[in-house]
Amino acid sequence: ARVVLGADALGRLFALLVAVLWLIVSVFADEYMTHEHNQARFFGFYVTSLGSLIGICLAGNLVTLYLFYEMMTLLTVFLVIHAGNNKAIDAGIKYLGFSVCGAALGLLGMFYLQQHQTTDLFVVGGTLVDTGAPGLYAALLLMLIGFGAKAGVMPLFAWLPTAHPVAPSPASAVLSGLITKMGVLAMIRVIYFQFGGAFLADSCVQTVMLCLAIFTVFMGSMLAYKEKTLNCAAGNSVTILSIVCFIYALALISIYMNFS
Repeated sequence: ARVVLGADALGRLFALLVAVLWLIVSVFADEYMTHEHNQARFFGFYVTSLGSLIGICLAGNLVTLYLFYEMMTLLTVFLVIHAGNNKAIDAGIKYLGFSVCGAALGLLGMFYLQQHQTTDLFVVGGTLVDTGAPGLYAALLLMLIGFGAKAGVMPLFAWLPTAHPVAPSPASAVLSGLITKMGVLAMIRVIYFQFGGAFLADSCVQTVMLCLAIFTVFMGSMLAYKEKTLNCAAGNSVTILSIVCFIYALALISIYMNFS
């Protein structure tokens, strides 16, 4: 295992998205946090969280992405619990618990995948040596569910509606707008740069992805509908990200049709 940093087109795109949106939120956060306590602590974790996100964007292999991914979890949990009350602490524990569970599933898939790769680097089209090796679909499903936890995809999405309301508004903004997108980026890396889109096309994993995305769209919509205030970012995040995952699954159908 080695740490590799690189800037391909996809990484640069997400890094640009992170930088622009983080700057916008920072302008708002500067004034918002004047009414909050422990400003130095908040901005300390806020800035270091930005570094972990940029690291995810510029990761050149799955090990590097995973390390920065876990760093992001450990840093952003302090943004969730910033208020310090019981509700915030409970939300932080839930956020950390779901993230750790997702990370464990992703790590199991990574351990199996590394035995069947030509290289540990991200390569467009995938790095599989033998696409017929037993257990690859199970490893892929574990990794997608694991990284999907941060993206708010079923079944590990329950942290979102708990963490958003208790976090300060700037933290909630980056949770909804950027941190969840890192889950999407990780899923893209796994699908298109490790296994390959053609491997997934017309597979049982693709079917599971479609079903989970559709069900999560429904659940997210219900969360947003039940919200009595304007702060329905959690439900909207779940819905939007699930639609994104649904589109990815549909894209695999197109890939399969082109290859068949």
